[in-house]
Amino acid sequence: MLYRLLSTVLVLIITAQGAISVTNHTQSPFYKLTSYRLINDIDKPEQSSQAINNKIRSAEHSKDITSLHSALLDKGRYYIYTKQLDEALITLNLGYIQSLNSKLEHQILDALSLLVKVHLAKDLRIESLEYLHQGYSLSQQLKDIASQSWYLPTIVKTELETGNIGQAMEFALKEIDFFEQQKDTVSLSYSLLQLSLIHIELGNLETSQQCIDKANILLQHHSCTNSAYNKAHLSLVQALQNILENDLAKATDLCNSAYITFSQTDTLMAVRVKSTIAEILTRQKNYEKSNELLKNVIAKQKIISDNTGLANSYLRLAQLLNEMGLHNQSVKNYNNCLHIATQAGLTHLIRSAYKGLWKVYSQAGDIKSAHRNLNKYTRITDSLYNAQKISEANKLEENAIQKKHQEELQAKNLEIEIGRKLISQQKKNQNLLFVIIGLFILIIVYAIRESHLKRKANKMLVNQKELIEREKALSERKTQNFTESLNYAQRMQRTILMSSNSLHNLFPESLTILIPKDIVSGDFYWFQEKNDRVLFALADCTGHGVPGAMMSIIGAYSLNRVVNEKSISSPGEVLNQINKIFEEHMKQRDTSEIFDGMDIALCSFNPKSKELNFAGANLPLYICRDNMLPLPTNSIVAKGKTHTLYNIKPTKQTIGSFHNTKNFTNHSVTLMEDDIIYLFSDGYADQFGGPEGRKFKSSQLHRLILNISQLPMIEQREILLNTFENW
Repeated sequence: MLYRLLSTVLVLIITAQGAISVTNHTQSPFYKLTSYRLINDIDKPEQSSQAINNKIRSAEHSKDITSLHSALLDKGRYYIYTKQLDEALITLNLGYIQSLNSKLEHQILDALSLLVKVHLAKDLRIESLEYLHQGYSLSQQLKDIASQSWYLPTIVKTELETGNIGQAMEFALKEIDFFEQQKDTVSLSYSLLQLSLIHIELGNLETSQQCIDKANILLQHHSCTNSAYNKAHLSLVQALQNILENDLAKATDLCNSAYITFSQTDTLMAVRVKSTIAEILTRQKNYEKSNELLKNVIAKQKIISDNTGLANSYLRLAQLLNEMGLHNQSVKNYNNCLHIATQAGLTHLIRSAYKGLWKVYSQAGDIKSAHRNLNKYTRITDSLYNAQKISEANKLEENAIQKKHQEELQAKNLEIEIGRKLISQQKKNQNLLFVIIGLFILIIVYAIRESHLKRKANKMLVNQKELIEREKALSERKTQNFTESLNYAQRMQRTILMSSNSLHNLFPESLTILIPKDIVSGDFYWFQEKNDRVLFALADCTGHGVPGAMMSIIGAYSLNRVVNEKSISSPGEVLNQINKIFEEHMKQRDTSEIFDGMDIALCSFNPKSKELNFAGANLPLYICRDNMLPLPTNSIVAKGKTHTLYNIKPTKQTIGSFHNTKNFTNHSVTLMEDDIIYLFSDGYADQFGGPEGRKFKSSQLHRLILNISQLPMIEQREILLNTFENW
């Protein structure tokens, strides 16, 4: 950034209108065929939620770090099994912190794999890659074969889904080499199928078919459950190959064969097979049957929350409707695909959707829209498929094959050379035996003499070298630990905000602005649905950087704990309970400076009655309302010709202040249509700048908000950011 921040800036704006549908904003063969099956990887918890909570409290009280880490991971697994993914992210991050601080490497590996599964289950593929690569590196260091067997295929799938073809090729080759060394032919067959999909993406159909044939040979002599599952995948990959070669009859037979297996083992994949069959029907011009099948598939994928498959099915439906001449319906379904694919990071589906929109608008004569979508399609295509990237990806496999052949050739040449030298040496031994013995004696005498002279010098050099290496290793560990702490604090902050993204699903006309002073901050926003009410909050924790980020983790964890476990939805009572939690931590850590305090504005909204309850700890609630409507409160901070900005004052008390404490006050107001709620921390108003280097000030911020309140949210965001940057 070009400006220096005084403190972190966080702004949250929400319209008071009811939830509305958002306009939804192509196609890789990989998405048609693969499944993460993440939730099924987590067995049903042996302990209840209450039992795990008791275990956590006991470990905190006894300061047993190992038990606390184990309990937090158990809690995370429970949340994953019950599909409470936001709570799982926060809990597993706390467990990860405990294992990092205690340097428990195997526990770190467990926490990383669980974090990967939660991110992928939430379709946060790009965010999951950092955890995936970190976990794979650690599993290599620990020589954990089972973990490497899971990380390698998962990295290949995720890299390919996010459009990183070169990375996908590199790890696919590592995956194949790994399973060859382990002599695991079933897993090796699946690795070959992944490599075939990469070659299909690159247009190398002949090489793709070779990979399929090798996988087929490996699976012919196996009858276990995993091999049957892989055989079904093989049928699907071969069907895809046949579709591209326009052998639709054979592709149909293979899809039907795969469906029989998946219908008994994997509902998600069985539904995706039906979607693939619908594509074949479209290519056969059987539009009516394809349309009916795709609508049934989309309905089922919504029920099982298969967003990847759903995006792909919307794409197929859009292509079908375009061929039927129903251009408006086709555009709608292309936008549905774009919306889901963008959220899930499915780059190839995004590319195909833009290509489809370009064609639809071109056929409809809307040249401007066609050109806009063509530009977006071209940019993504250039990014994914420029000649250099394709060449590099292809060369990876060529170099691997060439290197293997060279190693085999070198080994044979070495054997020949050794044999030749052995024969020659045997002939010379008869004539040179005495000469060799004499030279050998001279060498021994010389070696003993040199050894005696160099022994002392070598000993000194070894001691000096060991001392230098120890000092260097200590310095590198300190630097690495500090860097990892900052990077992880940044990921924790990003994870908390990711868990609140669902706020935009209920309040599409809303926006958030977060500008950290440092890499991470103590400001965060939070969202939860409970007891038919929508709870949302904005918090400003004491401290910047890592201490602030730690406070934001504890703040979010406390909110989830009070709202979910104690089923409390009254804002005032929630803040009272959180204050008690902070007080417990202060008593346990009398010498700690982390738990200084937290300012927070917490709201509870009833979408049916439009009633909004508010309680604040030093942070007020602002409401912008038309002057012709009744006053929501008597406190006016700025008044314009058509609208007025009101505020509801908070309780003048910080969360974490335990001297002369008082209960937090609940306020209630009935929102009216077109009301706008503003929550913000003190970072914006306290920013130094301007022509005289002074603070921006709250009064100036109030006038700015009132002036822009009637503009669309995206324009409000741009004005707030530009004003702040200029100041």
